[in-house]
Amino acid sequence: MVIYPECQVRAQKEMDAVIGTDRLPEFEDREKLPYLECMPHRALEDDVYRGMFIPKNATIVTNIRAMTLDDSVYKDATKFDPTRFLPAPEGRNEPLTTALYGFGHRKCPGRFLADDNIWIAIATVLATVSISPAIGQDGKEIIPEAIVVASGIASHAKPFTCRIEPREASKVLAQYIDSVQ
Repeated sequence: MVIYPECQVRAQKEMDAVIGTDRLPEFEDREKLPYLECMPHRALEDDVYRGMFIPKNATIVTNIRAMTLDDSVYKDATKFDPTRFLPAPEGRNEPLTTALYGFGHRKCPGRFLADDNIWIAIATVLATVSISPAIGQDGKEIIPEAIVVASGIASHAKPFTCRIEPREASKVLAQYIDSVQ
């Protein structure tokens, strides 16, 4: 959100138009928010893939990052562009990968729960706060570098500072938190 503020603003405008600021997003809103919408396995038998021998019971780790950065499938694959998944003419109708949750009969049985939880978390953050660059002592914005740190299979962004400011809907979130305590 800090590096791509225009994407945050677009998602927030879409959300404000669909749900307003007097309530939080709900799963029923998901299909009305198209912009917001936009592991290890074991070889069962000896196999050969592109000339490489894979012995039975070998652990296979799919390179999902390479799959989602395939230039023959995704235009400007390394650019953060949520519109790529929207249907034409607004987007490029590029495929939204489901590989993140595995393949075939080994697909994660919790993939729908995981996907729903990620969606509602992102929707709630965008509805309740705006995330923007931190301001340096010189009064200028500090734009963090988009550096991904990989350690083994998992990767994450390098730590960075930013500003998180409440939006109108944050009052609704505060009321909700008070009501459940």
